[in-house]
Amino acid sequence: MEKLTRKPYDLMMLDIRMPDMDGMAVLQKAQQLRPNLLVIILTGHAAMESALTSLKSGMVVDYLLKPASLDQVEAAVRKALRKRLSEMQQRHSLETAIAALELLKTDAPMPQSGTLPLPLERFLHAGPVSLDRDNRQATLKWEGKIHTAILTASEENILALLMSRPGDVFSSRRIAREALNYELNENEAKSIVHPHIVRLRRKIEQDSKHPGLIRTVRGKGYTLSLEESPGKSTPEE
Repeated sequence: MEKLTRKPYDLMMLDIRMPDMDGMAVLQKAQQLRPNLLVIILTGHAAMESALTSLKSGMVVDYLLKPASLDQVEAAVRKALRKRLSEMQQRHSLETAIAALELLKTDAPMPQSGTLPLPLERFLHAGPVSLDRDNRQATLKWEGKIHTAILTASEENILALLMSRPGDVFSSRRIAREALNYELNENEAKSIVHPHIVRLRRKIEQDSKHPGLIRTVRGKGYTLSLEESPGKSTPEE
């Protein structure tokens, strides 16, 4: 419970019967501290009353009886995380709609054509790339093997922007504005963005000298390409 007071979590696995504390009391306290927390109940003592009570809380997404297999636990966790991702996507859509309505009410200028805010979801997926925005961790599959990389805040923002529209070309100026929060002309933006792109490629490309993911479109900018495997493209700047 002390950890819940210090840091938000997406998911908690809870045993109803613990030596020093009643699991149902823990569930109620967790609901007060973190209303959006998802819970998987794990218990060796099936009781219909406690099951119904916990499921009615709205936080509980599954109820497993011990001994539960690893496959059962993994399936329950995947189900819970899919639920969380769906909730975050719905919330993001709602926030975007509300922001658009507020702009209309105030007659404020609309964003430039083709510009979108950085995605708010914690987990992003595009082709072989997955991004955990909270932990700034990129995960990729290279020839059947898993590769992970820890990114800086700037690298993570740039990758999130490119992943939001795979195949679209982002100018250096647009990347500087939307990912780095700099309002620059194109030449200034190139000098700021290019070093970040180089470092990002070193972390997520199988061959950073022949990038297959973050591609340079000469005279236009950068794009996240999902057409070829990393390391298969021609040399780029």
